[in-house]
Amino acid sequence: MATNQKVGIIIVEGETIEDEAGFFGFPAWLWHGYLHARQEDIDEDQDTYLELWNPEGRNLSQVLAEAKDLLFEEGYTHYEVHQDEKTPVRHILPATKKRLLARAEVMERAKRQRRIAANLAVRRRRAGTLVTRMAHPTPSTIRLFFKNWDSRVFRDVLSQAKAALLHLLIHHAQREGWVYGHRVDQMMFSRCPYNDVLYIDTPEGQASFHFLPGSLGDIPDYSHPWSRLRDTAKIVERLARGRVLSPDEVVAA
Repeated sequence: MATNQKVGIIIVEGETIEDEAGFFGFPAWLWHGYLHARQEDIDEDQDTYLELWNPEGRNLSQVLAEAKDLLFEEGYTHYEVHQDEKTPVRHILPATKKRLLARAEVMERAKRQRRIAANLAVRRRRAGTLVTRMAHPTPSTIRLFFKNWDSRVFRDVLSQAKAALLHLLIHHAQREGWVYGHRVDQMMFSRCPYNDVLYIDTPEGQASFHFLPGSLGDIPDYSHPWSRLRDTAKIVERLARGRVLSPDEVVAA
């Protein structure tokens, strides 16, 4: 056997459809095609089942044709049909125009997915550096944090950076005498665990952040109204630009 053969397995199973007759009064059948790789072509701890769409229908020939198209799109060169106790025979998957176009589309889609994954990996690494950069945040640090936070893609990574930023702001509020405190967001109380809000009246305006109750330690209640301006990102960036957030010590989150 040629070593460059990539053989896909089509396992065919049929079932009768109750209360429905087919041709000449015989029972109607529904056919299923399950696609597998050969055991010798994969690692020992992997399943042979291919995570592809499983064709099914009442016409066995159409089910097989669709299964063969799917295998070809995934780069398979040969196929075997396993049905009941019949001895499987290996066949070549011919490169029809339709199949070549479908395979090209699959390859282009995979290429796009790799590019997206690589881009996300770079952005994730960059977001991860914000945890340490929050000790001495610059305007670009603040912009990068809020840009990534608003995208909701890396919040698992950015949660530590947010905690560092909130501790830093509380530290400055205590040192400079800014009014700050927390109040429960009643609108979010039953919908999200992050239903407590930290408010800080900075020289640049009121900044507010949702946080997990109890995660910031013992902080006072806040009695002033919310500004409703939704401009916390700009306020914190202005604080960083004016070096207001240049700490006299590193604040531990």
